[in-house]
Amino acid sequence: MQDPAYFIVSFDRTAATMEAERLFKARGIDHAIMPTPRAVQASCGLSIRFSPEDLEQVKEMIGAALEEGIFHFYQAVKDNGHTSFQQM
Repeated sequence: MQDPAYFIVSFDRTAATMEAERLFKARGIDHAIMPTPRAVQASCGLSIRFSPEDLEQVKEMIGAALEEGIFHFYQAVKDNGHTSFQQM
């Protein structure tokens, strides 16, 4: 398996997405809100994309601030121009 190109965290509620974005901004973590890819099933329709080097900090930050079970982490892997997502 190749190294992840990026990670996303998807949310079951839009309010959780907005709260997580506030946390990303407060910590100065580079991110982007994006539509959740179709390959990712559980979501309110919005996800936050971030870099692999920020994974541990984001997992800790999100886990401490939001209710368990309303967010889901995925790694995006690009192979021959195709991106696949694997839940973590």
